[in-house]
Amino acid sequence: MAAEIPDEKETADVAEWLAIVPAVLVSVLVLGVPGALVAAALGLRGIAFAGFVPAAGVSVVAVTSLAGHVIGFKWGVLPVAAVTAVLALAAYAARRIWISRSGAAPTKPAGAGWAVPTAAVVAAVLLTARFTVMVGQPGDVSQTFDNIFHLNAVQYIVETGDASPLRLGSLTYAFDGAGSFYPAAWHAITALVVQLTGATIPVAVNAVNLVIVAAVWPLGVLLLTRVVLGANRFGLLAAGVLAAGFAAFPYLMLDFGVLYPNVLSIALLPAALAFVVASCRLDDAVPMSVPAAWLGLAATLPGLSLAHPSTLMALIAFSAAPVGVAVFRHYRRLRAEHAAAWRYVLTSVILVVGVAAAAVLLIKARPTSEAAFWGPRESFLRSVFAGFTNSTVGYPVDLVITGLTIAGLWAIWRRKNQRWLLLSYLFAVGLYVISAGLPASYFRYGLTGTWYNDSNRLASLIPVLALPIAAAGAAWLVTTVLALIARRNTARGFRIAVPAAAAALLVLGTQWSAPMAEATENAEASYAMTDESLLLSTDELELLEEIRGELPEDSVVVGSPWTGTSLVYAISGYRALMPAIYGDRDQDVQLIMDGLRDADARPEVCSALKRENAWYILDFGPQEVHGGTHIFVGFEDLEDSDAVELVDEVGAARLYRVTACG
Repeated sequence: MAAEIPDEKETADVAEWLAIVPAVLVSVLVLGVPGALVAAALGLRGIAFAGFVPAAGVSVVAVTSLAGHVIGFKWGVLPVAAVTAVLALAAYAARRIWISRSGAAPTKPAGAGWAVPTAAVVAAVLLTARFTVMVGQPGDVSQTFDNIFHLNAVQYIVETGDASPLRLGSLTYAFDGAGSFYPAAWHAITALVVQLTGATIPVAVNAVNLVIVAAVWPLGVLLLTRVVLGANRFGLLAAGVLAAGFAAFPYLMLDFGVLYPNVLSIALLPAALAFVVASCRLDDAVPMSVPAAWLGLAATLPGLSLAHPSTLMALIAFSAAPVGVAVFRHYRRLRAEHAAAWRYVLTSVILVVGVAAAAVLLIKARPTSEAAFWGPRESFLRSVFAGFTNSTVGYPVDLVITGLTIAGLWAIWRRKNQRWLLLSYLFAVGLYVISAGLPASYFRYGLTGTWYNDSNRLASLIPVLALPIAAAGAAWLVTTVLALIARRNTARGFRIAVPAAAAALLVLGTQWSAPMAEATENAEASYAMTDESLLLSTDELELLEEIRGELPEDSVVVGSPWTGTSLVYAISGYRALMPAIYGDRDQDVQLIMDGLRDADARPEVCSALKRENAWYILDFGPQEVHGGTHIFVGFEDLEDSDAVELVDEVGAARLYRVTACG
């Protein structure tokens, strides 16, 4: 029989993805090298080391971006290297001081052998395969609303050398670098990859996201599972498979929005929660000492906060249960020790201050009620059902994961030291139910306004808690079967075959589930580059690539941001008059928006064009990213205007030059 000839398109797709391997490797190094140095300085080993490295790497980037705001250096690899050295030395000094005072050193309890590296590899392979299918080509861009800002923000950092989170938000309306906060860790990381590799911004974006999805997320999940379940080998292997098995994360955040900062921050959340739990001393089997856990948490928080502060609030919410258990145990120990009154007072003061700080953050670290405009999406009862059956935001019920979660609830209940996980899980589901199933109210805004009252964002948080529970359920089921086999003195081969078969069934049951199929289909549609793509069609992308280097370097390009013309900044390198869809428009911009096509009869428009140096106009037709209609009178019917002339066109995408203002 003749060998089957591979499909030419599939072969081309594989070649395209292989071509971005350098960008992927640099993305790994950008996070891995700084994080590994800080982790080594803290004395972490094993899964604690691996889970902490990405979180520490993001924190190094975040701290460097803030330092740049204060000191004024330009963004690049050298400042990151300098801050890495400083933070690694500080971590080492803090570790030595703490050890000298407490006598506790980082320990390495009995490990899980092959389970952790095997689980990490399995997760990476499954997540990489799914990611490449969803994205399509490594240069494709998400055809979604927020992507205009994200891609342009990366270009802004590359061009200006300013990665400050205290200024990046100003890009929504201008390039003036005015004070306006926006969590910039993801953008700063991606800008570094662009600087170090010379990759285009779309390619760098996909390379960074692939590393976040296939490495950062599963390593954090494995660390949290290790803290919860101990060195249970099948539990850890199941966690690796499940890391690629939830439709709600990471896939939903790669499709909806698109919310790249949330992809990064939620990927960091399991590791941060693991350090919280380890610092609470709820179980002696955690893979690190309490000092190492505290220092690891401290080193993780800057990156988590500046990846996206809403996820810091999620960490606080999910930490309430384990911290509450730890405080209760501490009071009980004080009573058993007949402790002095001042120790009770000190503990109570710390507790009150902590709760007050969390309350202030909940109230202050949130968008306005006008910005948190998302309404409920379903009935209250449907939202409760969805939260517990992993069928959030309209996905089908996930039978496999729901079944394992039910088994896991029983398994975790039997592990008395880890019952906090059940409360945290209920809290995560409860937040989703409030946002998805309750009508708009002050109560709803008070609890879920931090996440814009958006059920999509809150749905993506549930897997952080559901995953280790489901892994516990899988481990309990396999252990139960093995115990039955042992009682019947069945051949030893079955004791190996059962876990292997269970792992294979888990892969099949999660990767070929109805929710996964729908998540994949939705994401493929979001990234598909076609002649009719909502944000950027193939013709529009070709024109933007064609004009790169063809216009004067300092050109500012005009066009309706709703149609994707603002991506001229990220793709072609020329500043867009309106770099994002929303934002304040000054008088000159408003004049151009209203009167450009009549500039030959309106000298005030020519004056505005001169002040803005905006002599080129992109016309991408009427199709808008949200399928709506936003009319800019000055950009209408340019083909009939005497104020401009056609310079270039690809299909329906056109570039004009102003000729009326001589």
